[in-house]
Amino acid sequence: MIVNLKGVLDKSWIIPYTDNEKLQKVIDKTNFYKLCDELGVDYPKYLSLKSSQLLDNDLPFSFPIVIKPTSRVIYESLRFHGKKKVFIAQDRHELDEIISLLRKAGYHENLVIQEYVPGDDTAMHILTLYIAQDGQTKLAAFGQTLLEDHTPGGIGNPLAIRTFHNDEVVKQAEKLVQHVSYIGFANFDLKYDQRDGKYKFFELNPRLGRSNYYITATGHNPTEFYINEYLNQRKLTSTLVEKEVLYSVVPKKLLLSYIREVHLKRRIKRLYSNRLVKNPMYYFSVEKNIKRLFYIVASTFNYYRKFKKYPPQ
Repeated sequence: MIVNLKGVLDKSWIIPYTDNEKLQKVIDKTNFYKLCDELGVDYPKYLSLKSSQLLDNDLPFSFPIVIKPTSRVIYESLRFHGKKKVFIAQDRHELDEIISLLRKAGYHENLVIQEYVPGDDTAMHILTLYIAQDGQTKLAAFGQTLLEDHTPGGIGNPLAIRTFHNDEVVKQAEKLVQHVSYIGFANFDLKYDQRDGKYKFFELNPRLGRSNYYITATGHNPTEFYINEYLNQRKLTSTLVEKEVLYSVVPKKLLLSYIREVHLKRRIKRLYSNRLVKNPMYYFSVEKNIKRLFYIVASTFNYYRKFKKYPPQ
């Protein structure tokens, strides 16, 4: 919406985003996967299903299968019973029902029918890049999702992220943004595929992610990149985040209960012991409002109820 206003707002407004043509090349999932294929970037197998198109009986991958709308803006404007951020079909009958549900609800854009990459929440990863106006990457922050939200409306949102670095993943992401001359923040969703040992790129969000505080937790506030480049007009130096910290909005006991890998659980316990865990809701040293303190404690422990009702599969 902001990009569409670029030609309307006067020169006193700073809009630190790429133009609409470049934006469509990366945010439409079908275009994004075509770009990955062209540049040799790893991505999951998929089919693009048009509104009037019927799905073949023979699919190039086995169930379970993931179903996603390609236009998030249009999809978010729809209200209907059974709406989910992402759908997973266990068989052909369920797949046909989901497609029918979406079409009847008024979603007539392309659908992505995608192979399901195996793995629990810890297989999910996140990468944030900041590309300056000169086309060079000035920030790269990679992390492993440890636990995701599993409520229907929030499924896939990271609730805990462990930061570390991976040069190869950053190089692959840079291929994509440099090819289309993209500028601004790019937030990538990836999943580690244990079948071939590769990170599969799912999508690019042209903004800071909902859980972008995982970057601030490492000592690099992403807002400063906008401020220093566009307001202070400084030449930015490149920052590759290497510090290992834990961003988490869920209770420690709940988080550890869902991590199966022994080695990973030990790493998380070590981060807690070394006080390298950050929650953006907590600033108790200066918080004086009793009502807010109560709200923070209550909302944090409310995750126990959420996970009891919507546990990870």
